[in-house]
Amino acid sequence: MALRVWNRNRAPAEELADTGAVVCDSPADACRGADVVLTLLANEKVVAEVMVQARDGLDPRTVWVQSCTVSPEGTLRLADQARRIGVSYVDAPLLGTKEPAVAGTLGMLAATDDESARERVRPVFEAVGFRTVWLDAVGQASGLKLAYNA
Repeated sequence: MALRVWNRNRAPAEELADTGAVVCDSPADACRGADVVLTLLANEKVVAEVMVQARDGLDPRTVWVQSCTVSPEGTLRLADQARRIGVSYVDAPLLGTKEPAVAGTLGMLAATDDESARERVRPVFEAVGFRTVWLDAVGQASGLKLAYNA
């Protein structure tokens, strides 16, 4: 399946069309049929709102990788939202700026309660980063990211 993308401002998503990405009109359309859904939005509130919009496009086999920098408590709330939606959740904040993102050399911190999700997200993590550090519990990755930022 092709990479499907959605952005609140369509212009950045359109830039990815040149690389073969399918630009979608809604979060649900972007998520439809996806094995892995990656959210990288402004804050916890926006992530939660977008995932409500995405719900109809999600499948029980979908893994939601949440990469926005949020508090450990915030990522626990988002993990609870994932449980209510019925998808696996990975707390996976990124380490790096725009330049490493473009180069595919971001660091990733990650944690999940679903051990099978680790293998399912591996190809995505390898595409966006150079190293993933797995932690034991959801919330730990977000906590370590905040410590890293400080």
